[in-house]
Amino acid sequence: MSLHAQVPTPATPTSPVESTDPAGIGVWLLDNLTQPAATVIASLGIIVAALITFAIGYLSRRQLDRHHKATHTLADTQALRDRFTTITGQLADPAPAIRTAAVSALEALADDWLDRDKPRETQACINVFCDYLRTPYKPPTRNPHLRKQTRRTHRTKFDYTDTTHEYPHDDLDTRHAIVRTIAAHLQKGHVHGWSAFDFDLTGAYLHEVNFSGATFSGQDTSFEGATFSGAYATFVLSTFNSVRTTFRGATFGSEYSTLFSGATFNGRHTLFDRATFGSELTGFLFATFSGRDTSFEGATFSGQDTLFECATFRGKNTSFEDATFSGKNITFENPKKWVNVLVDWERGPESAFGPLPPQPESVRPHEWPPVPESGGLDRWGRIESLD
Repeated sequence: MSLHAQVPTPATPTSPVESTDPAGIGVWLLDNLTQPAATVIASLGIIVAALITFAIGYLSRRQLDRHHKATHTLADTQALRDRFTTITGQLADPAPAIRTAAVSALEALADDWLDRDKPRETQACINVFCDYLRTPYKPPTRNPHLRKQTRRTHRTKFDYTDTTHEYPHDDLDTRHAIVRTIAAHLQKGHVHGWSAFDFDLTGAYLHEVNFSGATFSGQDTSFEGATFSGAYATFVLSTFNSVRTTFRGATFGSEYSTLFSGATFNGRHTLFDRATFGSELTGFLFATFSGRDTSFEGATFSGQDTLFECATFRGKNTSFEDATFSGKNITFENPKKWVNVLVDWERGPESAFGPLPPQPESVRPHEWPPVPESGGLDRWGRIESLD
């Protein structure tokens, strides 16, 4: 133990620390601004939460709508295809009235597909029409081997049995209805135009058709090997814009007239090779051939009058080589334009040497080549229209 008692050190007097906020401004700001800021933050949180909820709901509704739309579209498509199956069956019905009604039903179906922007389905409907026209035509007959026999027994006071015979009906009414339907949809300005589609009428049997004013603008338009019968076949003022338009091997056997007057052939290939024109009047008056290749090679003109008068030939190549002009009156007079047209009795400089066959007496003008109304010279030094 130390001899000296420890004396406590006297406390150092403290002086009060001066406040850095003598006026209490910080406390006031803290009290008055913290609560509004918290309110704003809370409000923003509520708004963000609401936006998230809305976005989730919106996306859910959109997904649900897409699902419903897809389901509805699938059901709608299936319903239309079921209609297609039913209608095609009706076209094969033996009753003419049912077949004719099926034509209108198939037309409506094709337009419904067009409204839904389904051109492939519309083309399928058009193909059915073309398929029907391509089926072989069976004219009415009284051939006893083709008749259908029906026996009926009548139970009355005096029982008796009778026999009836039914002969096959032709289908001209159905064919007429199909052609009228197609021709109507090929007119300019039709609400449901079919001009942009392909028409394959290869080998079709066509009776008294009227395609006046029709426009064919699909990739391919084919009447190859078709048979035109009845009183007339008319394509007056029609326009052919297809890359390939062919009447190759067609038989124009309409009794009175086959008319392409005022028709315009703009496609790359226009083919009438080996076609037979046997109508009393075949008219290409004022027709225009402006595609790259136009060919009447091997065609036969046997009707009384064949008129190419005032026609325009301005394509790269137009050929009547090996054609037969056996009708009474064939005229190429007064062409609007006459460029690169080949006939057997005239050859260009590129042709091989050899005797030329004589110009048929029935072909006019007798002073060949035809002289356009006004013109210069084509590549062979012949007169060419200036228009």
